[in-house]
Amino acid sequence: MGSRLFLASVCALVLPPAYGQLYLIQGSPTPQFNERYQTNLLQVSQDGSVRGMSGILPGDGLAGGTGGTEWIGLSYDHRKAVFVPKAPSRSIVVLDLDTASVTKTCASPPAPAGMSDFPFEQWFTDLPGKGLMYVEHYATADGGKLERGRTGPGDDIIRGMVADPSVACAASFVAIDPGDMKFLAATGQAGIAGLGSRSGMDVGLDKDGSIWHAFLGGERAYFGYRIPEGVMSDVSRPIATVVLNDREALAVVAADPSKGRWHLPVLRKSDGTWHAGPEPGPAFVRGFGSFLALTETGPRTPQNPESAGAAEWRKAGTAAGPSIDAWVRNFRDVLPGKLDLYSVTTDRTYSITTNQGDSEVLLVDNNTVYYRVSDRLYSAAIGKDGLEPANLLATSESIRDVHWAFVKH
Repeated sequence: MGSRLFLASVCALVLPPAYGQLYLIQGSPTPQFNERYQTNLLQVSQDGSVRGMSGILPGDGLAGGTGGTEWIGLSYDHRKAVFVPKAPSRSIVVLDLDTASVTKTCASPPAPAGMSDFPFEQWFTDLPGKGLMYVEHYATADGGKLERGRTGPGDDIIRGMVADPSVACAASFVAIDPGDMKFLAATGQAGIAGLGSRSGMDVGLDKDGSIWHAFLGGERAYFGYRIPEGVMSDVSRPIATVVLNDREALAVVAADPSKGRWHLPVLRKSDGTWHAGPEPGPAFVRGFGSFLALTETGPRTPQNPESAGAAEWRKAGTAAGPSIDAWVRNFRDVLPGKLDLYSVTTDRTYSITTNQGDSEVLLVDNNTVYYRVSDRLYSAAIGKDGLEPANLLATSESIRDVHWAFVKH
């Protein structure tokens, strides 16, 4: 798998990168749970300390409490982040990554007529003429149709919000044609053990490799891309997800449950060529431009019953995140503390061994990878011969609940 390096957990403290200021987003979205965690913007100071810059969404961390975060998405192409609160709040917040400040807050209008009160899916699109849009997918309010699988055309509606702050909120919410979802902008799964947000879309694959998404009424949105034969073999009935779609690359995680095979076909958009990325297994995959980061997982067995590094896990929840100990122990798989970084440009894979299940890649920027190991933040330069020795940037309890990062250039 290319260059494999063991990066020791004891490294020299260094200053943040000279070419920009490093920011962290602390947040724990819980769309399937009742806990309500706050989301905050943090800054890594030159002395290695981590200080709070602003609260983006409030939350008290309690089931049945107030506030909380439903979904977080980042677009590095458009240099924006979008934050969606838990119901009943409807205030959608846009953060500009170039100024590290909130530039737009809009109250979402009531759900479209005949639809459920709140969306069940969120995406980004990079829609021509509109730019980055936050997109909500609503389903019919007739739960009986959903339970019986008797939905038809008109039983789901897609609505988008223009993220551009120069567009007034009153003019920002528009209906989206299902066919326009071919302009999906995706960056994959953030967080560990499912604690984070998914920015991607489940898709189908035709026999010729064409990629499409189906809506409740049976309509299909084709992406206009076809995975060629040979890039993905031994997959006859694939379950697939677009995990990355930006200006640099498109990547799909595809699996055939009947054969236990996983594939990561990747389109390099600069030359239109397809490549077979590292087989991800049931890994969490996220994208950063021309890089894909994979957090490895493994089956929980009597011989391998626990994720790595349990002694470090936080036992109690906070206003910003749950008990790491309880969250990882309840996860279906084991996290061995191994991170892989795949370069779409060079078709090369680098590996980081953290020996800590609570670890993840947060950002790849300017040929530098930033990753979190429990309460510690590291960076490592991506050199021509492999990853260079890691630098410890900061240690802080607040880092445990960080799942996104960006550099203000």
